[in-house]
Amino acid sequence: MKSGLWILFAVIVVAIIVGIALKNRVGPVEEADEIARLTEIDEIEDSEAKIAAYKVFIAESPESEFKPRAYSMISRELLRAVKDTARFVDFARETIETEDDAESKAYTYYYLYRVELETSVEAASLIGKELLEKPVEVGWIYNAIGYGFADRGEKLDLALAMCDKAIELADNRSDSASYIDSRGWVYYKKGMYEEAVTNLETSVALAEEPSEEVLQHLAYASLGAGDDDKAFDTFKRILVMGEYDYARASIDSLMDVRGYSAGEIAAFDRSLWDARLAAAQPAAAFDLPTLDGESYAFDPAGGTVVIINFLSPT
Repeated sequence: MKSGLWILFAVIVVAIIVGIALKNRVGPVEEADEIARLTEIDEIEDSEAKIAAYKVFIAESPESEFKPRAYSMISRELLRAVKDTARFVDFARETIETEDDAESKAYTYYYLYRVELETSVEAASLIGKELLEKPVEVGWIYNAIGYGFADRGEKLDLALAMCDKAIELADNRSDSASYIDSRGWVYYKKGMYEEAVTNLETSVALAEEPSEEVLQHLAYASLGAGDDDKAFDTFKRILVMGEYDYARASIDSLMDVRGYSAGEIAAFDRSLWDARLAAAQPAAAFDLPTLDGESYAFDPAGGTVVIINFLSPT
């Protein structure tokens, strides 16, 4: 599953604060102080001063659950604000050699992998190999790199090894589903469609609610394996979730190959909308402030489909 993108990494960074704040693994006063301190550092405008402040935080709070975030923010500042790649690489290498915290090392490795990927795939692959030789006990970093190579269709043997390691380190059902999806996608890119389908079906079964992305992988793998019926059903399942162009085009192509009549196509579309309505969840009541200072209250009636146009001037 995709996780080698900068935008996703930003989401993960935010999740560290939110997730750790809910764990209560340090005293509430100490935790609140650390959050306040990091917030103050975030607001520093000068990059060098901000980097220095994060380093002080790391030195003074070696056991803090927020330490990975501090390392991550130093990396981001060096790469995006200071724009000094060489200096970041030196910082990353020092962190990897001296830091014992696995999560902090994982975030540093991820940034290092992204930097090397901008130079060459071969250089980035060395980061993956290093992680396999000197393991960091954090599953997502292996998944991020493995999926990244799979999506590019390069270094697939290494990608497979990375995904295997991620699965080995998964500590909950959701992570297992995500990492097994990544391995299935590697098998798909290797042209090993039966293995891909097996892994992707396992991922779908493990997921509480399979994502559109995972179902897309399963549909394409099923086509590769010659199972058009499974592919058709999976594309339809995707269309129940939303109007995805690739899924619609694939369904139309499969119906054409099967020789569907106009009546059969219309019947399929009706069944699709029936499935969408059956899957729809009742809307919750809500209140919204209006531009004129009033309040709009919405309380849906059971079994009624309501369309609200927020852009209409009337």
